[in-house]
Amino acid sequence: MSFVLLALTVFCVKTKRLHLFELLAVWFTVMAVNSPIYSYFLVNRHWISIPDSKEMAVIRIVYTEVLSPLLLTWVLDEVLVQKRFSVRAACYAATLALIFLGGWLLDRWGVVKFRGNGLLLYTPIKSITLIAALCSARLVRYLMRKDGIGHGQISRS
Repeated sequence: MSFVLLALTVFCVKTKRLHLFELLAVWFTVMAVNSPIYSYFLVNRHWISIPDSKEMAVIRIVYTEVLSPLLLTWVLDEVLVQKRFSVRAACYAATLALIFLGGWLLDRWGVVKFRGNGLLLYTPIKSITLIAALCSARLVRYLMRKDGIGHGQISRS
């Protein structure tokens, strides 16, 4: 829990490259897409089993509702200003590796238990969240330009 508070503090203090509207759009999109994906595909399809421990439930909820949006918002804040496609693609691949690592750690720590090939399906299903966040940031950027709202570091790419 202290790691999450430290990460949130660092994120809030750090200089942002994206506009506040873009950051909020990414954060809210990740939360809006992540929760149904987690509930339907992982829990209801029985790809994972959830222990009854309240401590583990708090860890799972903090990971799903705070740490995952924070990670994807932070990554997109750094990646969307990059000019080269190869750098962006490498950063997206590293983000998917971090998402897989997060799921693996949750499994190893006993927060969730993946059944069968659930861990292998975890990353492709969670990549939907990354794609939705990327699309929402692009949409907000397009709408901001259309309305004449500028931001010094928003590039045309």
